[in-house]
Amino acid sequence: MKRYCRAVLVAGLLASPLAQAGVYKCLVDGAVTFLDKPCPEGAVGEELKIEPSHAPPPAAPASEPSTAEAAAEPGAKGDRIARNIELRKLKPKLRKLEDRKKDLEKEHKQRLAEIDRQQRTADGVQKKRLKNQREDAEREYNQDRERLEKEIAEMKKKINDLEKAPETQSQAQAEATPPAGRK
Repeated sequence: MKRYCRAVLVAGLLASPLAQAGVYKCLVDGAVTFLDKPCPEGAVGEELKIEPSHAPPPAAPASEPSTAEAAAEPGAKGDRIARNIELRKLKPKLRKLEDRKKDLEKEHKQRLAEIDRQQRTADGVQKKRLKNQREDAEREYNQDRERLEKEIAEMKKKINDLEKAPETQSQAQAEATPPAGRK
């Protein structure tokens, strides 16, 4: 049934003006989606080569499944693709966290500079209030910074684990396979 639905979808795309534009098959959150523009960031996919309806479709190589099919297939290739998909999602998130940490530091410095500026012209009661504001600002900044640093460390660990996973699997397969000539 799925093949029939896909065939109908591709046939419909051939007859439509979209056939002139690129058609992209994307794997987004585990679901196959067809789009008229390149796959969104974090999605894995490929541009479909749509031939005019009068030409026979080219034969797909038997040894190379599509990216979406490979991601769904069990085994080393599917695992590698799934890891790559996860890495493509995590790396931009890590950059955003690191940028947020820089922004937090910049905002904190600006806040402290404003408090210091106000203290220069403040009287006794105002200075005490500003001193309390400064202490609160320091405490909030330290809590936020520690939270972000923890998230960044966790994200880096996930990325590192995903990047090292293929090496570990290759090593395990090499150790499990006896050398040629020995049994």
